[in-house]
Amino acid sequence: WMLSGLDGNDSLTGAGGNDRLYGGLGSDTLTGGAGNDLIYGYDLGGTQTSAITATRVASGLSGPLFLTAPFSDPTRLFVVEKNGRIKILDAASGQAQSALFLDVSTQISTASESGLLGLAFDPNFQESGYFYVSLSNLQGQTEIRRYQVSATNPNQADPASAKLIMVIDQPNGAEGHKAGWIGFGPDGKLYIATGDGSTTVDGQPGDTYNAGQNLNTLVAKILRIDVSADAYPADPNRNYTVPTDNPFVNRDGADEIWAYGLRNPWRDSFDRGTGDFYIADVGHDHWEEINLGTAGANYGWKAYEGPDVYSPTTPVNGTSVTAPLYAYDHTVGNSITGGYVYRGPSEALQGQYVYGDFVTGKIWSLARTETGLVNTEWTTQITPNVGTINRISSFGEDAQGNLYVVDFDGEVFRLTPQGTSVDQADQVFGGAGDDSVFGGGGDDTLAGQDGNDRLYGQSGADQIDGGAGNDLLSGGGGTDTLSGGAGLDTLYGGEGDDSLDGGIGDDRLEGQLGNDLLTGGDGNDFLTGLEGSDTMLGGAGNDQLYSFVGQGPDVIDGGADTDYALISRTNLTTSLTLDLSLAGTQDLGDGTLVTSIEQLTYRGGLGVDRVSGGALADDLSGNAGNDSLSGQGGNDTLDGGAGVDTLLGGAGDDTIVVRGGEALSDLIDAGTGTDTLKVDGAADLTLSSFNALTSSIEVWSGNNKGLVGTGGANRFDLSGLTSVVGLLSVDAAGGNDTVIGSGSADNLLGGAGTDSLSGGAGDDTLTGGAGNDTLDGGTGSDTIVFSGLKSEYSVKNRTGGGYLVQDLRTGSPDGTDVVLNAEVLRFSDASLTLASSNSSPTDIALSGTQVSENASAGTLVGTLSGTDPDAGDSLTFALASPSSLFAISGTSLFVASGAVLDYEAARSQSVAIKVTDAAGASYTESFSISLTNQFVTMAGTAAAEALSAPIPGEEARVLGLDGNDTLTGTAGNDTLDGGNGADLLVGGAGADQLIGGAGSDTADYGSATAGIGLDMADAAWAGAYGDARGDGLTGIERVNGSAYADVIRGTSAADVLSGNAGNDSLFGQDGADTLTGGDGNDTIEGGAGADNLNGQAGTDLISYASATAGITLDLATLTGRTGEAALDTIQVGFEGIIGTSFADTLSGTTGINVLEGGAGNDVLSGRAGADTFVFRSGSGSDLITDFTAGTGVNDIIEWHGQFTSFSGVQAAVSDYTGTVQGSAFTGVKIVSGTDELFLQNVTKAMLAADDFAYL
Repeated sequence: WMLSGLDGNDSLTGAGGNDRLYGGLGSDTLTGGAGNDLIYGYDLGGTQTSAITATRVASGLSGPLFLTAPFSDPTRLFVVEKNGRIKILDAASGQAQSALFLDVSTQISTASESGLLGLAFDPNFQESGYFYVSLSNLQGQTEIRRYQVSATNPNQADPASAKLIMVIDQPNGAEGHKAGWIGFGPDGKLYIATGDGSTTVDGQPGDTYNAGQNLNTLVAKILRIDVSADAYPADPNRNYTVPTDNPFVNRDGADEIWAYGLRNPWRDSFDRGTGDFYIADVGHDHWEEINLGTAGANYGWKAYEGPDVYSPTTPVNGTSVTAPLYAYDHTVGNSITGGYVYRGPSEALQGQYVYGDFVTGKIWSLARTETGLVNTEWTTQITPNVGTINRISSFGEDAQGNLYVVDFDGEVFRLTPQGTSVDQADQVFGGAGDDSVFGGGGDDTLAGQDGNDRLYGQSGADQIDGGAGNDLLSGGGGTDTLSGGAGLDTLYGGEGDDSLDGGIGDDRLEGQLGNDLLTGGDGNDFLTGLEGSDTMLGGAGNDQLYSFVGQGPDVIDGGADTDYALISRTNLTTSLTLDLSLAGTQDLGDGTLVTSIEQLTYRGGLGVDRVSGGALADDLSGNAGNDSLSGQGGNDTLDGGAGVDTLLGGAGDDTIVVRGGEALSDLIDAGTGTDTLKVDGAADLTLSSFNALTSSIEVWSGNNKGLVGTGGANRFDLSGLTSVVGLLSVDAAGGNDTVIGSGSADNLLGGAGTDSLSGGAGDDTLTGGAGNDTLDGGTGSDTIVFSGLKSEYSVKNRTGGGYLVQDLRTGSPDGTDVVLNAEVLRFSDASLTLASSNSSPTDIALSGTQVSENASAGTLVGTLSGTDPDAGDSLTFALASPSSLFAISGTSLFVASGAVLDYEAARSQSVAIKVTDAAGASYTESFSISLTNQFVTMAGTAAAEALSAPIPGEEARVLGLDGNDTLTGTAGNDTLDGGNGADLLVGGAGADQLIGGAGSDTADYGSATAGIGLDMADAAWAGAYGDARGDGLTGIERVNGSAYADVIRGTSAADVLSGNAGNDSLFGQDGADTLTGGDGNDTIEGGAGADNLNGQAGTDLISYASATAGITLDLATLTGRTGEAALDTIQVGFEGIIGTSFADTLSGTTGINVLEGGAGNDVLSGRAGADTFVFRSGSGSDLITDFTAGTGVNDIIEWHGQFTSFSGVQAAVSDYTGTVQGSAFTGVKIVSGTDELFLQNVTKAMLAADDFAYL
């Protein structure tokens, strides 16, 4: 249906299908109802577009081909130039920044129609920094690449981040018809337009290769890929995944193809309001065409051009051809340039597709109406304020929906439709289905209700509520209020000081322009205020909050749970301070207030930054200035940038980055953990506490000293270096240092202290310095350097291999060093070439490392073997230290005479073994020998017996066999197997295996000295505690709890659970269960199935929280029950009810009751007695029929987080008369967020502080 209200205050309601509703003038009420509706609060034809103004915003560009902006960035425009450069323009002034955003000019071909042709920003660009380009490489192929924005400058890309996503071969390296447009669809997938590769000119046969109808080539197509994963890790030219719903998956044709039969779809776009896909295909001789994108569609080229047959002899691949939405012939224009559907702030031109022609410079708009297409030319009406529109290479769209014309001669113009709106405040309700709603002028109220809706407030101060479903809400102009409701929602504030509330679910909130309030609500939300001074409140869930420089001081409050913040102040000169380990609110130093952030990415500015992370993995960059960065706990990344920085890793496995000469005077202390240093062309570095500088190190500078120790005991392991430029030098300085060289030529200096230097592979130079050092050259031709004359040293062969070199000078400045695997000793006046020497063994292997406890003397543990660099060396094995447990004979390790191996005393034993070669050189290694347990087993008979584990503390296996047995374990990890009969199993402490066997068997925890937590079906349940922790139950039908507070969860079978004394929680899960609370205040939830439920003594609650539909339950009569409550047998002894997540009707007794409706719109009746009504966030719209209000009256409403004081409640209360839950109502309404509570027959004046409690 199509309904139009025209003038007046109209009420229009859809018919249940996919309707189009137009409110027209006046304050209208529009309801879409079921179906996927398109609703405008105004008449698209009512606001006449009198003209379109063109304002030049930039000039002096070099062959610009495209303009775009991230959807979340209202301040910048990105212009793509054919020559391989991307420039950033200020959206307000058009001023181009001096530095290029990206420059690939030396990596591309610009011949003919080649060049840098397309740009698309990742849908999550704010978080990821990813963007994608389409370019022609030097071989003429089309490449799709991914880049990332620089970590230190948001206005520059990181060239090193380039990642090849896709390579598309052009027919015979063709330079024409490259297409080049790329863009992300509403589904988050990347769409890629490719041309047919034709190099012919008009008048000659087109598409020589017939690529359009060939489904085995990727050219002349629209492709669709998923760039979030890589399904082809072995193929460097395919770093993506093909969506499984692509039309040619598992069919003939390339899987990447989404649509085909195209010639040169140069510029394409998605309607941001409806998601429609417009494909503008450049024609050949006669027609230029606009197509609506459809999965699997064949648009006909080269069998068809536009609406006509082009090549009668070309076979059509498929059963049909999809005709163009619109086409114009070459008497009108010669080369279409596709544009966008206008969704900017003006009502004029709304919903019309704006496009142009490259050759003629003409501009049109195409309107799709109920009566057909209306094409309007605007060329003569558009007169730029300065400059001329000549060759339209592209249109562009910014974050606010404004349109731009890109002229290939170097200019950019903003198009502004002119029209006067007299639309007033409308009320629009989407109803069920996935609706698109546009408010227009006036202060509108838009409600998406059910379905995945798109709601656009446009002008005015709008109230927008997404309702259920995954909705997109955009405020547009004015001071708007946006509420996501339930679902995974995306909220954009637009212009003005807006209020955004994500509600329930994992939501994305972007304030955009103005000073906005962003509230995440429940779920793991993403919040960024962008322009203005914004307040970001994460609320519950693990939230992400983003704050950027130059966009006003913000309030950043993560709220509950574990929250992450990205704070970027890259161009700020102010000195900033933040320490996540401190509680409370901190002023960053620029007016930004930070609270409750547990994980941080920080990008510093030009001032002095003093930033400390928290217990999680933080990423801290100082940029310029003399910064102090401290990782604290977690696996952190620290990058000081320029200046004299202090970098403190703290606990965790940290990565510390130093760049070029910037790090000349940095103080670096890695702290504890296994830390990694990444170095790029660094000068002398002062380091501390590094114990692994391995595989992540990438490039070294090759200056005289690459690394300098602090004088303490340093360990530098460089064996995993992946790339070394020049001579790698390490000066460990003073202290007892260990330095392990790289696989290349190293220069290692030990300095003072007792050092151990190992050159590893490569031709190394080792200098021990003062102290008695061990210097091992490793493989290669290695040189050991000493400071004195050759005559001042004693060089002797060393027992065990190598040499002893002793400094004979007074005070022995170089000490006495052990020299291994060296070829040359270099002194100050001469060098000594060493003869080949013996090498020590380097490894020991043991074939077996496990033996049974109580194994007899002589039992073989394993066979020994050794590794020695000297081939054929004779090796002998012996214990390195005395052992009463193990002995060695030849190459056999066995259990020694008199050894006592007790699994319960120690589950493993250590033994040190030494291997010695023929020259006396040795190597020692320790091994852990694990013991296997020998259970003590007791077995019963066929009679009923009481059996206990025979040895206290030993792990026992007790077998009941036949009869109704009682089996009792010890404090160890016992196995109790009841066998046949109705058995009672008492495991006690330890992780026990309780096996019931045949019969109805019981696991009994009555003897426990504290409460237990047990899941009968899951021994590894994280909620387990007490004697039940680690217990595994098999064939057990009954569980008796302890005398304390227990949590017991049943299985999918019919279980019998008894809580006994204590405040217990019993969950039957599936099956027909019997649950008995016993003494204490218990919560009993039967779960699915017909359960028998008995609360017994205490104040007990019956729960239906896991039910899949609403219930009706009256505790006083137990009649009229519905839902799962109708299936259960409910005994006496229940004083309260916990409802479902759906609409419930719950009634108490005349005594004291506790009623909690849960989520859903519930009706609660306490009856007589002092009743408590419990409400939590997300309770829905609930009604209490008989609340007794006033001071001294005992009915209580218990709030859980919604309010903290009576004054807060009073502010949310109003007297209300109307219809509630389908019936007439008079009373009060209390509103908290999206929740409502109605109290029947109560006035606001009657309420007193005694009526409420706050938890």
